[in-house]
Amino acid sequence: MELLTLSSVRTHNFNDLKILEKIIGLWRNGGKMLETLNYHGDRYALYHEYESDYDGEYTLTLAIPTEGLSDTLLEDREAIVSLDPEVSYQAFEVDPFDPNGVIAMWQEIWTLEEEGKLQRAYGIDYEKYSVDGSVTIYIGLAK
Repeated sequence: MELLTLSSVRTHNFNDLKILEKIIGLWRNGGKMLETLNYHGDRYALYHEYESDYDGEYTLTLAIPTEGLSDTLLEDREAIVSLDPEVSYQAFEVDPFDPNGVIAMWQEIWTLEEEGKLQRAYGIDYEKYSVDGSVTIYIGLAK
């Protein structure tokens, strides 16, 4: 799958005092871009460029699928991210009734990793925000 990147921030889960401000700004800026594009489909939040593991810095990028977008939008190939089809992902469904469901699921993922029950690749992980309101977190697995 190819995704067009819209906006990115560099942050750290535990040492960045402005993490919420950065993430809110990312979604706000991305939302403005989506309005300009008149895009109403699925949205992706990519976690990539990991410094080490979940306890290090990473880049968070808002993106949308390239399918159906105009050629003009796709001219800048540097704005395109391709998910490696060789990477296996484990899907984690977020509780749609929990307003903190995404954060709670990430905490569960980190616990599984600490317990040795999840071996992450730390390439590209992503959250898929579907038009039906569901959210799924996909974690790339180590080979």
